[in-house]
Amino acid sequence: MAAAIPSVGRWERAEARRGATALPAASADSSLPVGKDDILTPLLLSMRVSFVAVLLILVPGTMIGVWLARTRSRWRPLVEAVSIAPLVVPPVVTGFVLLMVMHTVRFPPVFTWWAAAVAAGVVAMPLLIRTVRSSVEQIDPRLANVAKTLGASRTRVLY
Repeated sequence: MAAAIPSVGRWERAEARRGATALPAASADSSLPVGKDDILTPLLLSMRVSFVAVLLILVPGTMIGVWLARTRSRWRPLVEAVSIAPLVVPPVVTGFVLLMVMHTVRFPPVFTWWAAAVAAGVVAMPLLIRTVRSSVEQIDPRLANVAKTLGASRTRVLY
């Protein structure tokens, strides 16, 4: 039987010996029709979820990152551990805990795009916190002091 199929590889000959049938080759006219809405709907939903997630985490994530970079509080190790938890804990556990918390606080319908935005924010928050923290730690303290003596506010110095 192998001699009957000379142009195929060893795996295909073994499949032919077992009686397996190959799928017919795809032709140009056998493609499924894909409309513009079939592509745009998921794309727009993903963009909406990601935009709302960024809006939800931008201010608190920045504030936590700056606080972690500048403080020597006794609460710092605890805040660091809690803020890094979504990256360390398996995603299934993170999702389950998030689902339980949302259900407990009676978050409006849990299986909506709003809930997906909150979940995306929870997963992305540690990345934002780490980035802000390392960026703020790179600022030369002498330059910040000079800016303050020249009349800049804390927000302006951070900016």
